[in-house]
Amino acid sequence: AHTLLETVFGAVIFHRGGYPYESAAQTASKPRRQVTTARYHASGLLAMAALGGLVLAGNHAGGDSEVGRVASRVLLAFHGLCATSAAVEYVTSRGGGDFKRLLLNPHVLLSAAFGAHVGGWF
Repeated sequence: AHTLLETVFGAVIFHRGGYPYESAAQTASKPRRQVTTARYHASGLLAMAALGGLVLAGNHAGGDSEVGRVASRVLLAFHGLCATSAAVEYVTSRGGGDFKRLLLNPHVLLSAAFGAHVGGWF
């Protein structure tokens, strides 16, 4: 599911130069630099999807595979840093952010899942 999610969102963001929650008009009116930044983000998502695909194709997804454990560490780092970024944004908003939205951020949830895998909980 993770690999498919990263592939779909990465492809959509890369193609549009914007995010799925943005209207076409919002994306079209963005400065070129923001479009480029969105495509950088999409490239990272597509790279993570490729890593996941390689792990799955090589049957390394189980907890007994060193390749699977290394991939989980990489994915934990990626999603953990994205979750940290969301948390910093929430804290610096001085309560203006939505805590529930922070907790339900996909990067927070995925970093928890990959952390559990790295920790050997499944």
